[in-house]
Amino acid sequence: TTKFVRRHRVVVSLSAALAVLVLGFVGTTFRQNQLLRQARASIEVRQGQAENLITYMLGDLSPKLASIAKSDLILEAAKQAEEYFMAVPAEQLSDEELRRRTEQMRVLAKVRMDRGDEAAALRNYREAYSLSLSLLQRDSTNPAWRLALATDHFWLGSMSFRGGDLDQALAHFEAYRDNVARLLAEEPASPLYRLELSYALGSIGTVREYLGDREG
Repeated sequence: TTKFVRRHRVVVSLSAALAVLVLGFVGTTFRQNQLLRQARASIEVRQGQAENLITYMLGDLSPKLASIAKSDLILEAAKQAEEYFMAVPAEQLSDEELRRRTEQMRVLAKVRMDRGDEAAALRNYREAYSLSLSLLQRDSTNPAWRLALATDHFWLGSMSFRGGDLDQALAHFEAYRDNVARLLAEEPASPLYRLELSYALGSIGTVREYLGDREG
């Protein structure tokens, strides 16, 4: 071995230097990945805090502002919040970030409904539905996400009913019923799923009555 080293001193030196460089690169990369993970976790915490504040302002605080005639302020806040939420494509969000965004789109929709802006509310409900579909593409078995999709059908059905599109309303309410019925079949004792199913059937009955289908 000693003779080999003496005869191939340059090769051995280069190999040793290369090994040091590789080890150094691996160590640096590992540290950088750790720092990136820590930074990502910190960003997610701060993002969650910011989004919780926005949800509070548009949700819990909104009725108080409305009582002092601040509707324009609320609508402007909703507009700014929507731009904030849409700044990052859904596919770049973690599961938790995507779940939060679907909920916040529903909050935005309700705020706009309360302020009489039905076109914007419908846009937000459709976005919530689209995001719910994206979540279920990641995990189609998650019961909370499946129920969220079902309730998105309810809101879209309600909007269609308000707009006079009874056929579209019926289609959404039936999708609402079918999604909840599948959840109830998996958990027959769930009072939540039973309650949601009763809402779905009542909504379907209302639309059928308006369509002249009294028996239905």
